[in-house]
Amino acid sequence: IWHILACTESPMAFSPNGRKLAFVTMEPYDTENLLLAGTHAYRLMVLTDQKQLRIVEETVDYMLSGPAYSADGKQLCYVRIPLLTKEGLEKLHKHVKKQEERLKTQETFPWMEAAKAKPSPAAAPTTQADDSPGDIMIPSGSALVQACRRMEVATSMQAFVVVRNAESLEVVSTTPVEWPLGDDPDMDGVMTYATLHPQFSPDGKWIYFCAGDFLWGVNPVSGERRVYGIPANASLSPDGKKLALLLENAVGFMDTEGKSITYRRLDGQPSLSGMAWVDDRTVAVLAKTGGEESRVNLYQLRSDSTQVTVTALPIPGDSGDEMNTGELAISPDGRHVVVAYAEEVFFLDWGGRLIKRLELDEQQLLAQPVFSPDSKRVAMKYLEELENSYPRTAAIVFFSPDGKELQRVAIPKIDPATTQPASPEE
Repeated sequence: IWHILACTESPMAFSPNGRKLAFVTMEPYDTENLLLAGTHAYRLMVLTDQKQLRIVEETVDYMLSGPAYSADGKQLCYVRIPLLTKEGLEKLHKHVKKQEERLKTQETFPWMEAAKAKPSPAAAPTTQADDSPGDIMIPSGSALVQACRRMEVATSMQAFVVVRNAESLEVVSTTPVEWPLGDDPDMDGVMTYATLHPQFSPDGKWIYFCAGDFLWGVNPVSGERRVYGIPANASLSPDGKKLALLLENAVGFMDTEGKSITYRRLDGQPSLSGMAWVDDRTVAVLAKTGGEESRVNLYQLRSDSTQVTVTALPIPGDSGDEMNTGELAISPDGRHVVVAYAEEVFFLDWGGRLIKRLELDEQQLLAQPVFSPDSKRVAMKYLEELENSYPRTAAIVFFSPDGKELQRVAIPKIDPATTQPASPEE
């Protein structure tokens, strides 16, 4: 559970001018159920100029996602997901089990027959597969069946997309969204915490994020919502025109209107937090190959062609075996790469040359690397597991791109007895 909790820390965000770092910490008191109210405390904080720490929100009633700044730096957004009471969680498990039993008695949908029908252009997006030998369709029919099955048995609850004024930190809007829960709500909560990182479109009108199995787009002003697909993770291109969807063995490039999608095949298992845009047309993906010669590769995939560049990284293939939780950060100037795997952090240049390798003790971890806009700093959460306690974010640590520690800012502990529950109207 230590690696699950530590490696799924929610992503951090620098403001466009690089002065502010916004982040959420989770302090667990009982790891039995991630979705159970009162077992975890969440805190949204903003660190200014690497020294002034301000607590924006603290709650034991909601899970708080990683935050994001708008391109103009005027707004800060995140998602509040309600945590359940013990009775509510028991009812949820009973409901899901009942739905699964009902589904077992139903006839399987004939996907192959349905696939022969030609959908109208308005009814479904056009799909292009890459030119790799043996490619038929991505995602596979079985993946679609599984996704459909999860949709049928899933229940949902109301969550809120919160937008704050980045200067005053007052709430500007709260937009309700229906939050789907699958057949394993606890594990869904773990995956949600790892992949839920809202992103503003460059014009600030839309906020994109993954919720459960789905990629959502929300306009907080009009309340309009869009549902795009079923990725494991997703990321918006810097120009706001494409969404990269991380799948089991591929990356899909979809336009934000949802009208077309192109797939690029991956050889290897991609990491949930191992995807980052290099420029407007190129995505980098961290993935591991199996077999006797297991290794870690950095893939560069272009959204406008089938060109794929693969760089073998000097990282042991057995790193991060638990849940394949490699985390990737690329400097905005494109010169440096940081990869965090379990108790190790690797600082590399863009060509894959190792500059520095940090190895931490077993009960310590550096997570969620993120570069400042000027590419001169890398911020990471430092987590530690103290004796007879659960792991917590003890500090934010700043490094140079070559791995030299620049500064460390301590994070005070959360006292769940003093937290104030967030209100959807606030």
